[in-house]
Formats: sequence, C-alpha cells, structure tokens
Amino acid sequence: MKYFSVLLLIVAVGFAGCNFGQLDSWSRAFYMTETNSSPRAIDLNKDGVPDIVLGAGSKEFSPTDAAVLALNGANGDLLWKVAGRNQMVGSPIFQDITGDGVPDVFIGGRSAQFLAINGSNGHVLWEHRKADASWVSHQDTTMLNFFNPQFIPDQNGDGVEDILTAFGGYVYALPNEFQRPAGMLMVIDAKSGKVLKKSNVPDGKETYMSPVVYNFGKGPTIIFGTGGETIQGSLYALPLSDFMTSGTAKSQKIYTMQSKGFIAPPVITDVTSDGLADIVVSSMDGHIMSFNGKNFSMIWSKAIHPDAETQSMPSPVYFDNDKVPDFFNTYNLGKWPANQTAIHVIVSGVNGRELFRDTLGKLNFASAVQVDYNDDSHLDLIIPENTESMEGNFPKNKTQLMGYDGKTGAKTPLDSLYTGMILGSTPLITDLDADGKADVIYTYQTQRNEIFGYNYLVIKRMELDTKIGHNTWGGYMGTNYKSVFKP
Repeated sequence: MKYFSVLLLIVAVGFAGCNFGQLDSWSRAFYMTETNSSPRAIDLNKDGVPDIVLGAGSKEFSPTDAAVLALNGANGDLLWKVAGRNQMVGSPIFQDITGDGVPDVFIGGRSAQFLAINGSNGHVLWEHRKADASWVSHQDTTMLNFFNPQFIPDQNGDGVEDILTAFGGYVYALPNEFQRPAGMLMVIDAKSGKVLKKSNVPDGKETYMSPVVYNFGKGPTIIFGTGGETIQGSLYALPLSDFMTSGTAKSQKIYTMQSKGFIAPPVITDVTSDGLADIVVSSMDGHIMSFNGKNFSMIWSKAIHPDAETQSMPSPVYFDNDKVPDFFNTYNLGKWPANQTAIHVIVSGVNGRELFRDTLGKLNFASAVQVDYNDDSHLDLIIPENTESMEGNFPKNKTQLMGYDGKTGAKTPLDSLYTGMILGSTPLITDLDADGKADVIYTYQTQRNEIFGYNYLVIKRMELDTKIGHNTWGGYMGTNYKSVFKP
C-alpha cells in the first residue's frame, strides 16, 4: 500500500457570533486507509510536543501496512507506522516498558491483534497472537477482536502496570446468526505480553464493550458488558481481585437488556451528589440509564426512541442549571445494519428527563467531546455530522465537524464540509503546542467514487482561536481515557 503525505491548505473561516479563526493547523492523507479508532496524544520524539497515535487499516479482513499510525504533532509528518493483518479498531494507551524514557504504545484490533509497540521507532515489542497456517482469514472463530485496553495495578510483581482488555465479537456472523463464540475478559502482562488471566463472560454471550476499571470504595472493580447489535446482553460488575482468582464466576449482574446488548463503555461520575461515583451507560437498543455506585441499583432509565440504536458512549455536559452533569449521545434510527437518520439527545443526570433533541445527519458511531469554542465560559460539544446528498444519479456522503452550544444546543459548523464520512472515530481535544488554545484532532475518509468506497484517510489538526480552559472530556473515554468524569 502506498503512503501519500498531503499537506492541505487550511483556510481560516469566520462564523458570525463566534471566534473560529484557525491558527496552527495541518492535515495528512493516507491512501486506501480507513479508521474506526480515535486519536490520542503522547510525545514520542522528545520535542516537547505531543504526537498523535491511532489505529487504522485497509478494508475489513484485508492486510495493511498502516494498522497503527504515529504522526508528529508539530507538523503531521509520519513518525512510523506498523503493519497488521486486519484493521486496528482500538485506541492506544501508553506506558514506557523499554526504559528509554519514551512511552510505548499498546493497542488492539480485529483478528486477535494486540500489540506492544516501541514508541521511539515503531518496532513491535510483542504481539498477542501471530497468524499461522491454521488461520483461515475471518472465518476462524478463535480470532476475535480486542477493544480499548485499560492499565490496572501490577498483578505479577514486575513493577509495571498490567493490561485489562475485552476479547470478542465474531464480526463475520450475519445479524440473524445468534450462536456466536463467547467473549472474554483478559489480563495481559504489559512487559512480556503473557496472558495472566482470561475467562469467558458469565452469560456466554459475545462482548464488544471496552471494560472500565474504577474503585467504588472496595478496591478496583471491572465494569463490563455483553451482547451486541442483535444479541441480548447484560452489564456486570466484578472486583479485579476476584477476577484474578476465579475469573468471571463472581460477577454481579447489574442489568439485562431484553433484545440487544451493551456495546459502548459507560461514564463513571457522580449523579446523586453524594460524593461517590455512579455509572451512566447506553445500551444498543436506545436506552440510557444510571446505576448507583454504592450498590449498583438503578437510579433512572430513559428510552430515547422505539427505533433507536447506539454504539456511542454518553458525553457529560452541564446543559441545565443544576450542578449534576447531563448526558449527550447520538442514536441511530433503524435496525442494524440499515440505520439511517441520527438524532442527538441530552438527558438530565438527575432523573433522565429529556432536555434537548435534534436531528443531525445520518449514521454515526463517534462520541462528542467538549471545549468552550465560543468563549462564553461554558463548555460546548463537538461531534462529526454525516449527511448524504444526490449529485446527478449518485449519492454523495458529506461530513463536517459540528459544534453544539452547551447552553442552548444551537449548532455551528467548525470546519468546511468535505466529501466523505466520519463513522467511528471520536475527535481529540488537546493543546499540542501549549499555547493555551484548543487543538481539535479529527479524522474523515474521502469518498472514492460515486457509489461506494473511500480513497484517503485524512487526519487533521485544527487549532481554534479559543482557550482550551478547563477541558473535562477531551477524547473517547474521556481526557484520561478511563471513562471517569470528575468536574
């Protein structure tokens, strides 16, 4: 696969009533490459500027020389890339295991790919499982998918935090095929890649949810989900210590959905104002609900629409006048995989009451992030919008980065309208050059022809002429990548 580095001229655009002058910006395009991973920032070349790392790939089930990409945060130049046998759909986490002072990269993806990569040069330090002669492409039911990992306290005494991740999701199965391989939770030694513990989820269902670890007062606890787009599933809690001794046998079932599962990870935050964190989570069947962190009892539940589905995680925002965070999320109307219209809804964190609803384009799996883009001292939401229009006899997908005012819900375009699509890549809000101004790192895919397919993956840095301020939800699974929201 060829790699093309394309420097695109970014033109400053002013919007009435807002200050959106683009300052330090760059854009890079990668030929015949796609992504469902979300960008994250870490300094890999020791220049003091965080660099950008994300998963990528070619068509699903196809080998690629661009499964993981690392870009220079200062100018977008490629630092290194890593090949893969399929798409790398997870987002990376970082820890130095080589002792060279540069964080190393840990990332998972389709076809049982999980890699530790030397952050300095892109060399693979270890790989969970290499494909051998027995692997028959995507039809091998043991080659499932790894999702977003989490670091956990050192489990084997080597002084390095270890890794918790989920392994599951037989993506080759048709929607009406309900007998699928069971998903599992897995703890991996970060230093060597050795599996320290693995166990099937307790209900034997598939799993897609990236697990979250949080101490609700009795030690680190894993929150994980099962089920999928068409398969029933449940939300569970499990002390990490119990998992390491007896697998998932002691899991506490928090809630079970009747027809679909839990795919998007939860948000851990306090919605009861008791000083203790609670759980807010969306289910695939278009519900959003909260559970008390003391005992995991339900606080409230809201059904968004009879035909709604979501694979996006809720984003906290203070939309009403109380001190409890509210929650913004995207719901796709229709039945997977034929979803079309996307609606965006904000519900109250106190009781789940709907505060705001809007229709915004078509299918979207990305989650919203926050920054005060209009300098009114109130955090706003940023999310991609996908639309479709006819040009001649052919449909054209269009995509645009959109801002939602955190007080009123009013929409404002933040960048140009491009021919292409953003599907499952959540933007990143950061400050690469430490100038106090917000950088938005986001991706989109350009449409290859009038019918189907995408030509380039574009990764873009867009600096806004607005202060980054107190940014509390800056990327997929939050600013700290742990799904924890602490205002």
